[in-house]
Amino acid sequence: MLNTLEIIFRHHPALLREGVAVGESYRSRIGGLKFIRFQRLHIEITDISGTKVIDTAGSRRNVVYPVDMELYLSRPPDERKQCLYEAVFEIMEELAAANNRDVAVLRRIHDGIRSADYVLPVSYYPKSLNPALTRIVALDYTYTFEYVEFVLLVYDREGALLHTMPVYRCHPLTQFFSRFFTFKEWVTNDLFVIKDANREIHFVCDLITGEVVIELHPDAHSEEELQRLLKGLHYTANELQ
Repeated sequence: MLNTLEIIFRHHPALLREGVAVGESYRSRIGGLKFIRFQRLHIEITDISGTKVIDTAGSRRNVVYPVDMELYLSRPPDERKQCLYEAVFEIMEELAAANNRDVAVLRRIHDGIRSADYVLPVSYYPKSLNPALTRIVALDYTYTFEYVEFVLLVYDREGALLHTMPVYRCHPLTQFFSRFFTFKEWVTNDLFVIKDANREIHFVCDLITGEVVIELHPDAHSEEELQRLLKGLHYTANELQ
C-alpha cells in the first residue's frame, strides 16, 4: 500500500506545491490498493535532456522523469497539472507491469481521473446526519497549485446534493490538516461546527445562510497564538509570488 508519493522538481524548488498537489491527490485515490507492494514513491522531475530511470525494487521506489521545463513553465496551471498526472500514470503503470501486477485496475482509475478533468476531491469527513434526520453533510478538500479548498457538502436526507459551502482555503504546503479540522458536531439541525485539535478554533457553518464564521476560544493558546496559527494555515496569493 502506497503511503507517500513525493514529486519534486530539480532546480525548480518553487514548484514544490505543484508536486504536492498532484502527489497527495493521486495517493488519496490509489493508496489503499493492496497489490501496490511499496510504501513510498519518490519522483524527481528533471529537464528534457535527462533519462527516465525507474527503480523497481524495495519499499521505496525512486524515479527520475525528464520533462521539457521550458515548455512546462510556459503552460497554464491546468495543462501543467495534466502533464504531471500523466507522468505519474505512466510511472505507476510501468511499475505495475514490472512487478506482474494488474495494470488494468490502474488504467481504469487513470481513465476516471481523466474524465474528471484531473480534479480529485479528497474525502475528509464521512457523511454526518443532523439530529432531525433532514440534512447530511460531508467535508471534502481539493488541491490546486495555489491552495487547498475545504468544502462542506450539504445533502438532503435522500442523499441529493443541495449545495456546497467553502469552509477554508489553506496554504498548499500545509499537510497536517488534522491539527485544524479534528472534531465535528451538530449544534442545531442547521448549524454544523468544525473544531481544531484543542477545540479552540471553531469553523461555524450555517447551512441555511451558507455562511462560515471562524470563532476563537482561547484555552491552551492565547488569542494571538491562535491568530498566528490561522495565518500560517491560510492561503494568500502574494505568498506565492
